[in-house]
Amino acid sequence: MASTTTVCVIIAAKNAERTIGRAIASALRETAVSEVVVVDDGSDDST
Repeated sequence: MASTTTVCVIIAAKNAERTIGRAIASALRETAVSEVVVVDDGSDDST
Protein backbone atom coordinates (compact mmCIF):
# COMPACT_ATOMS: atom_id res chain seq x y z
CA MET A 1 0.00 0.00 0.00
CA ALA A 2 1.43 3.38 -0.99
CA SER A 3 1.48 6.06 1.65
CA THR A 4 0.36 9.58 0.90
CA THR A 5 1.38 12.77 2.58
CA THR A 6 -0.91 15.73 2.98
CA VAL A 7 0.75 19.10 3.43
CA CYS A 8 -1.21 22.16 4.50
CA VAL A 9 0.43 25.59 4.41
CA ILE A 10 -0.94 28.24 6.75
CA ILE A 11 -0.08 31.85 5.97
CA ALA A 12 -0.70 34.44 8.67
CA ALA A 13 -1.24 37.87 7.16
CA LYS A 14 -1.85 41.36 8.43
CA ASN A 15 -1.59 44.32 6.07
CA ALA A 16 0.18 42.10 3.54
CA GLU A 17 -1.45 43.50 0.39
CA ARG A 18 1.92 43.91 -1.34
CA THR A 19 3.24 40.41 -0.61
CA ILE A 20 0.31 38.02 -0.08
CA GLY A 21 0.00 37.12 -3.77
CA ARG A 22 3.64 36.05 -3.96
CA ALA A 23 3.35 34.06 -0.74
CA ILE A 24 0.30 32.15 -2.00
CA ALA A 25 1.84 31.55 -5.43
CA SER A 26 5.02 30.25 -3.80
CA ALA A 27 3.08 27.81 -1.63
CA LEU A 28 1.04 26.55 -4.59
CA ARG A 29 4.21 25.87 -6.62
CA GLU A 30 5.24 23.21 -4.11
CA THR A 31 4.12 19.81 -5.42
CA ALA A 32 3.41 18.30 -2.00
CA VAL A 33 1.05 21.08 -0.89
CA SER A 34 -2.60 20.09 -1.00
CA GLU A 35 -4.09 23.03 0.87
CA VAL A 36 -3.24 26.69 1.50
CA VAL A 37 -5.02 28.56 4.30
CA VAL A 38 -4.64 32.32 4.68
CA VAL A 39 -5.52 33.82 8.05
CA ASP A 40 -6.08 37.58 7.90
CA ASP A 41 -5.81 39.25 11.29
CA GLY A 42 -7.80 42.45 10.81
CA SER A 43 -5.92 44.07 7.96
CA ASP A 44 -6.47 47.74 7.15
CA ASP A 45 -5.38 47.31 3.53
CA SER A 46 -6.73 45.10 0.71
CA THR A 47 -5.27 41.88 2.07
